[in-house]
Amino acid sequence: MFDDVLNRLPERDRQRAEEIRVRKSRGVSVTLDDGEIRSVPGCALTIRDVLARATLNSLHSAQESLRHGYVTAPGGHRVGVCGSAAVKDGELTAWREIASVNIRLCKEVRSVAERAELKPTNFGEDRRPRSTLIISPPGAGKTTLLRDLIRVISERGFRVGAADERGELAAMRDGVPQLDVGSNTDVLEGLPRIDAVMLLLRSMSPQVIATDEVTAGSDFDALRQAANCGVKLLATSHRDDSDTSLFERVVRISVRGGRRVYDVTTLH
Repeated sequence: MFDDVLNRLPERDRQRAEEIRVRKSRGVSVTLDDGEIRSVPGCALTIRDVLARATLNSLHSAQESLRHGYVTAPGGHRVGVCGSAAVKDGELTAWREIASVNIRLCKEVRSVAERAELKPTNFGEDRRPRSTLIISPPGAGKTTLLRDLIRVISERGFRVGAADERGELAAMRDGVPQLDVGSNTDVLEGLPRIDAVMLLLRSMSPQVIATDEVTAGSDFDALRQAANCGVKLLATSHRDDSDTSLFERVVRISVRGGRRVYDVTTLH
């Protein structure tokens, strides 16, 4: 979707691109996987262009998502926005002006679970999936790993319910996932994860429930209800102090020397 930017980079940098930033009157830059920033001279991409592509020329329909600071573009790319906010009763109600956007590029990387040495241990002695919490800072690859775990478990014949609040796990388009989440995965997109988890429990009889970016206590309360129903859990969080009591193992992702390192802790 943003190849017109990436194609201006050398091939090696193109593969390492993590984010594209567009700032009003300050041009376009790309952030690589080691944090290095490369300017993209001569690129004519504007904030208006980005939002039009991300919303399929229907900016009005994305207003609710933009109130939370982002919109998800086709393909699962998350476009964060920043600028002058209109606030009422302490809450952001609209954007007076959007001054910069940050496109977090969604990359589908198959077999990342195997490379992280997780595939052999996806399943316990009872041959059921292990409940897994993935913890990492933003941009370190937790959503990519979660998606691959969903795919692997789904292809083993387990029913997976994915609570995809932001549309980044499956990138649904016309009811069809654009990213590979396996043939036995049911995706509920756009609903707050608390409601989505409960709806999946009631309607789809999942054996596994997966969701991204759990943070609030209410998120864990919803997952606890699922666990009490015998459902295995897959989740991510950016908080290192997250509640791990619902999970059988924790995967912590860090970036060292420009490479992702996966530290796996088995809890029980």
